[in-house]
Amino acid sequence: MLAQFGRGRVAAARKYRRFMGEPVELSYEQVETHGGTVKGEEEFAHTAFRAAAEFIPKRRGLSIARVAAAVAREHDVDTAALRRPGRYRDLAQLRAITAFVARDVAGYSVASVARHFQREESTVVRRVLKLEQDMADHQGQRAAVKRLIETVRRS
Repeated sequence: MLAQFGRGRVAAARKYRRFMGEPVELSYEQVETHGGTVKGEEEFAHTAFRAAAEFIPKRRGLSIARVAAAVAREHDVDTAALRRPGRYRDLAQLRAITAFVARDVAGYSVASVARHFQREESTVVRRVLKLEQDMADHQGQRAAVKRLIETVRRS
């Protein structure tokens, strides 16, 4: 049947999906990542996590934007400031806290938070690693982030 839509298998399948009203496949980079490891639709990711007996992301409808708003509110900063271009240490720290909380509470990858803020993934990953080290070394930092996690969980 696909031969009626084109010569090559991939091109014919794409034309068939378009004909049937199905969305055209996304590129690998465009496919959503779940739990930082599985690409595909959320149902597929949950099936893969169950099969591997791994952690299932805890999305619960919590968006990165909502986590960022909670972090910004807690630190009396405008959420738009977190997305503005520039290399301000305080804002970079708040983006790292947002990534940490979004990963812990909602199962988002740090990379997805970096994309939300239009930042390089490696930069945000390094800041999150530094935050984790600071939390291990300083009880005050650890307590502040834990309070923020509880605030986000309640929202």
